[in-house]
Amino acid sequence: SPLHLTGASRLEQASNGHISTPPSHAQLHSVQVLVVHQVIYVIDQDGKVRALWTRHKYMYLLWQYSVAPSSHLLRVDHNVLYLASPDRNIVALRASDGAVLWTKRRT
Repeated sequence: SPLHLTGASRLEQASNGHISTPPSHAQLHSVQVLVVHQVIYVIDQDGKVRALWTRHKYMYLLWQYSVAPSSHLLRVDHNVLYLASPDRNIVALRASDGAVLWTKRRT
């Protein structure tokens, strides 16, 4: 089901590097965001990668995938999302569905 956006969106908060949680869970989480066309790619500090599609005032989860914690989004190029993991691997995911295309060790 879609997420209905009103007021300040989670995207605005996430683009600043943190998302807020309810007061009972007063802990901030780092996230990294890449926006390509109408798709928002988000990775959190735990390595959860999500692709969200925006349409009007709604966001739809396209897919999610788990990588090593503290990984980073590098770029999206020709329908491939590139990530760098702390163990020196580069991971390539198909941007449209999150399928793993390949993993390579950086030298």
